[in-house]
Order: sequence, then structure tokens, then C-alpha cells
Amino acid sequence: GNRITVPLVSEVQIAQLRFPVPKGVLRIHFIEAQDLQGKDTYLKGLVKGKSDPYGIIRVGNQIFQSRVIKENLSPKWNEVYEALVYEHPGQELEIELFDEDPDKDDFLGSLMIDLIEVEKERLLDEWFTLDEVPKGKLHLRLEWLTLMPNVSNLDKVLTDIKADKDQANDGLSSALLILYLDSARNLPSGKKISSNPNPVVQMSVGHKAQESKIRYKTNEPVWEENFTFFIHNPKRQDLEVEVRDEQHQCSLGNLKVPLSQLLTSEDMTVSQRFQLSNSGPNSTIKMKIALRVLHLEKR
Repeated sequence: GNRITVPLVSEVQIAQLRFPVPKGVLRIHFIEAQDLQGKDTYLKGLVKGKSDPYGIIRVGNQIFQSRVIKENLSPKWNEVYEALVYEHPGQELEIELFDEDPDKDDFLGSLMIDLIEVEKERLLDEWFTLDEVPKGKLHLRLEWLTLMPNVSNLDKVLTDIKADKDQANDGLSSALLILYLDSARNLPSGKKISSNPNPVVQMSVGHKAQESKIRYKTNEPVWEENFTFFIHNPKRQDLEVEVRDEQHQCSLGNLKVPLSQLLTSEDMTVSQRFQLSNSGPNSTIKMKIALRVLHLEKR
């Protein structure tokens, strides 16, 4: 008879789905604008006023909003955002400027930049003419950062972003932490004896925290979820993980991984069952974690 062959999904493809590594990181220096339209009018329109401009910046599903600068047609924001870029053809950086108003914010122009172009150039620092409006331009500095699986550039990167002892959590990123949360085993039971907990995992690095989905009535939860954290300085920051029982709001165990440990691991990756502290005697959590140094290559 006729055989229908089903192509098997390769181990490699599964590994990539389970551990998606971004193609790059886009660092957006949202610097200043000039010659924007004055949208606020006074005295029944006789006096042309200023605008209170701000920007909305989008890359994929990541959205950033700048602060508002009052009464200024040449605002200087000097803000920086960092966005993950995955393998998407035609992915764009999309920017819209608005004038903040009590009722409805007025549109001051937009800009679309093809990320393929930024990736090719590595660094773009220029004034862009705003679209869909008669006047106005926007000054951006865009850096395409590649993800390096080794520490050779880390010290230079730390110097470049002025990584500082005092603000281990603030400022630009030198690295990306990619985390695959697989599962946990032998979690202690919830408050009621013999009842299974509803485990949820809270992960944090410095001020940045993320949370897994809740799994119900199990001490063997399987999550299979991916997370990423921007890291300012992996030499002095820790990944903190806590498993909590969502039902009784109590801790089922925790774990601290100094990121410096990853700097010395092969491929800057660790994949293992970690023993949980303050938990049952054989309570473990299975994770794969990797660091990638964010490097601005010269063209």
C-alpha cells in the first residue's frame, strides 16, 4: 500500500523551540526630535503654541513609552531601550510621536525602520525625517548587539556600558540570561497535610521579576516555559528562584544561582536538576540557563 511519510521533528528543532535564543538585541537610543508641529493652540487658534511630545516605540510585541517633555518642539529625551529580536523576516522598529493632551493626544509623526538594515550596519546614528506629517525629524542611535556564547568580550562590554559596583541592577545590559523552566519534583505538600500544592515559580534578577504559570494540585509540576532577563553585570548579580504554593501563599522552596557560575561553565550554559533550599529533602527544580554577552561588532 501507499506509505505516508511523516517528517520527524529533529532533536535540534525541539531544542530550539524549547530554548529560543534571540537573533540579536536592538539597543535604541531615543535621543531627540526637532521642528515638530505645534499642536496646542490658544485664543480660538489665534496663537500657535507648543506641543508636549512623547514617543511610543515598538519592536514585535515589546512596547516602550518615553517620558513627556512639556511645551517643546525640539525635545531631548536621551532615553535608551533594549529589545529582543527573534528570527522574523521583515521585523521592524516602529516609532510614533504624540503630543500629550488632556482629551486626545495628537499625532506628531511616525517612523518605520527595517531591522535587517540595522543588523547589516551594526550601528546607525542619524536624523530621520518623520513620515505622515509635514515636518519634524527624529534623532536615533540604533545598535545591533550580537549574542556571544563566551566571556572574551565581557570586560570590554562592561567598560563600554559603564557597569558600576553601586548600581548592579540599573543601566544598560551587558548580557542576556535565557532560562528554560522545565519541571519540579517532590515538592512538599501544601499547608493541609497530604494535599498537593498549586505551584508557581517566581524568578528574579535584581529589580526584574517574572512568574511562571500556575500548575494545579501537583507536587510534580511541569511548566516547559521560557524566560529572558536583561543583565547589567553578571559578575555580581544572582538569579533567584522561588517556588510558591499559589493557594496558601507560602514558599515551597528556593534557590539562588550566582550568574558568575555561568561565566565559567561550558558554552555559558547549565542544564540540571537543582536542589531546592527550605523545601523537602529531595525537592528539585529542573532548569536550563544560559548567558550570552551582548556585543556590538564593528562592521
